[in-house]
Amino acid sequence: MAAKTGMIAGICAYAVFTFWGADIKTAFSDYHWLHGYFVSFALAVGLMLVIGYFKPKTDAEVAASEVPVTAPVDMTPWKHAKRASYIIVALTIAMYLFLQKMAG
Repeated sequence: MAAKTGMIAGICAYAVFTFWGADIKTAFSDYHWLHGYFVSFALAVGLMLVIGYFKPKTDAEVAASEVPVTAPVDMTPWKHAKRASYIIVALTIAMYLFLQKMAG
């Protein structure tokens, strides 16, 4: 419940800063958009902490969340994952260097 409430409060606070903050001449209308992000985040986290403090999970909810669930798909790691990751990183760096050389 805390996560859902915090998410809704954060989205609403972000909407106020983004869509109505510049239109309404208030104390926060001259702030940078990152200030809106911070206030939205702080409001969401603070609300989740308050809800978690006053209404913590019951023992039954904690026990239910600790029950192991088998994955519906095979989660065996792909044997070529590391090699493919190295190739992707190398190609990204090569593309960056090539485009830098072409640009200037």
